[in-house]
Amino acid sequence: MSGILDKKSRILDAILTVDGRRQMAEGTFEVSYVTFTDTGVSYVPDSVNGHEDPTDKLYLEACDLPQDQITFEANDAGKLLSFRKQDITVNYDFFPPPKDGVPPSIVTGKLVNGQLVVYQYRNGRSVKTFDIDRVSTDKDCGFNYSDITGLTGSVLIDPNRSSGAIDFTSSAPWKAKIGTQSGLTSESFATAISGSIEGLRSRGGPSVSCYSVGSIAYLDNNDITLPNLVLEFTGSADGSFRKSLGLRQMAAGGTLMVDEVANASFASQITGTLASSLDNFVNLQTISTINRLFEDDQFELSNNELNFSLQNSLTADLVADSYSPPTVNSIQSLFNDNKVSHLDNFLYLPPIVKASSSEIPDKSKLENLSGFLLGGPGAYPSWGDNEKKLTYEKLKTELSVYKDVKPPIIFTKTSRNNRIIGQFFEVTSDQVNKLDVVDFGDVMDDAQEPTAVTKRVFFVGKTYIDDRGTVCFVNMFTLVFSRVSSNPEEEESR
Repeated sequence: MSGILDKKSRILDAILTVDGRRQMAEGTFEVSYVTFTDTGVSYVPDSVNGHEDPTDKLYLEACDLPQDQITFEANDAGKLLSFRKQDITVNYDFFPPPKDGVPPSIVTGKLVNGQLVVYQYRNGRSVKTFDIDRVSTDKDCGFNYSDITGLTGSVLIDPNRSSGAIDFTSSAPWKAKIGTQSGLTSESFATAISGSIEGLRSRGGPSVSCYSVGSIAYLDNNDITLPNLVLEFTGSADGSFRKSLGLRQMAAGGTLMVDEVANASFASQITGTLASSLDNFVNLQTISTINRLFEDDQFELSNNELNFSLQNSLTADLVADSYSPPTVNSIQSLFNDNKVSHLDNFLYLPPIVKASSSEIPDKSKLENLSGFLLGGPGAYPSWGDNEKKLTYEKLKTELSVYKDVKPPIIFTKTSRNNRIIGQFFEVTSDQVNKLDVVDFGDVMDDAQEPTAVTKRVFFVGKTYIDDRGTVCFVNMFTLVFSRVSSNPEEEESR
């Protein structure tokens, strides 16, 4: 709210956040929820009126704040995008250590396309590697490097030697030859390069330290006092090895190095990042109404964590799938998937001849279109059986296979309206993806109250593009929100 307030007018200033403007540019902007906050409002008590009159105060124009972002967004590939100005403290002990040789245990990272990356400045030289194949003309090609005394060494390629094997000279000229007979991955190539340089140093060669992290071999141990030393290609000018090596000299002020965090602690480190959504919601300081009859506004679950395995519920169908697991090409496309058959955009409606509403009152039902189908019955068949909507009874039959792997979660404390906003993520050892959710909708199957909503069903999974270029939805798990039943047997079947 901004402007000068008086008794007869109010000025409401609505602005779009950075994400809002991006969504509007993409045509995906849609207002689903509205909240009000009194952040910035001056509450000054007054003994006579209760509070000071705010009409004489000036309020600045509303602005976009970091806490305005509540839900995480994902790019087209499903990779999680971080919040604006969101730095992550990472326990990262294998990034190249500083000059004193003690690796840093705490660094700053960011979420980039679903992966946690750290940024640090490197002042020494480095060699970026890529996968390399065996090419006979690459023999004795590679790069030269030198130390501060001018002593020079060479790291060369030998296509006739076993992949990863290193042959050293024991005197000048100092050379190390790396075998590429069966090819090398970028990580193995970087490891071989660091081993070559360290091996020559231990034999009396150039006094240059080197170690590898991922696909990068770091020289000079981050020493910023070194002059511009030799780091240059040697061998054939058009050798294919040059496509597998990137040489980087020292840079004034250092070179910004990016390294992806992929280790066993990634999942635990990313948990705090995902919790920042709740932190932003709290910092937003939304205005809400407190129900005096129900003062308990806490949100509690009977279980905060579940661990289960499909191996505990193997049926004949699951055993068969374990021998011949389905591929993306074997999954029905979205146009044939019955999990979205209830949505208007995926309904099967064959073309009909022009007819008035009096002739066909309800054109959404196929049985009403008899006699009006363009070209006659069967001229425009459905791509699949998606005109047969998925019912809750069919869904219960499908889910009965997994009955033993879905322990119940009870909402022991929640609001009267049970309004829940949730997000679903897949966290692996090196990245986090935001999952897609299909809302199956409300289920009303109570014989006592036929119009009462008894369940809400959601399908959670991923979307893939198969070899035919069509979009497929892979359902990873199904969520069924249900009212607590007074019938234990009925509740057990859900």
